[in-house]
Amino acid sequence: MLQVTGVSLQFGSRKLFEDVNLKFTKGNCYGIIGANGAGKSTTLRTISGLVKAKSGSITYNNEQLLGKPINAILAAGIAQVPEGRRVFPDMTVLENLKIGAYLRKDKEEI
Repeated sequence: MLQVTGVSLQFGSRKLFEDVNLKFTKGNCYGIIGANGAGKSTTLRTISGLVKAKSGSITYNNEQLLGKPINAILAAGIAQVPEGRRVFPDMTVLENLKIGAYLRKDKEEI
């Protein structure tokens, strides 16, 4: 389970979001929707460790991720796959995802 509790993000004096709470459970499909500039991508970037939250907690399978280096977050299994970037355009979606999962120890689950 991925749980975001009381996460706030601020750049300078500008609050981007405050007290965000999300819960993602295994076996379900979720979507984050909103207008342009609403903070969808920033929320995902915060969960994946690319942006550092001001406060709160982000846990994955009861492991605290907030404040950990990005490589530790990746090793835990959290990554952001950007939309429409065609990272390796000559590869299939599955092949692109496998490249991103390269560090995983449980290769059979990829």
